Amino acid sequence: MTLEELKYKTESVFDKYPIKYAGVFGSFARGEEKSDSDVDIMIDYYRPFSLLDLIGLENNLKDLLQKKVDVVTENGASKYMKPNMLRDLKVFYGSR
Repeated sequence: MTLEELKYKTESVFDKYPIKYAGVFGSFARGEEKSDSDVDIMIDYYRPFSLLDLIGLENNLKDLLQKKVDVVTENGASKYMKPNMLRDLKVFYGSR
């Protein structure tokens, strides 16, 4: 799946939330994904984002993409993993 395809498929979901940006990282960002790869997405938001918002977003994306989706907030990312996530990050919704 290309970034353009991901943007096209997910835009209506992200439009329902106060999202500043969404970007893919990991195997999808590097073009190394396999058919069973999950989709790793980092987001940032305009207002406090509740755990219920995060779970709802993740479930909506999973249903839409028919793949396992992991959503992490930029502020919630592990300080040890965040540099690698940001290095791979390809923003496809909004702007960072």
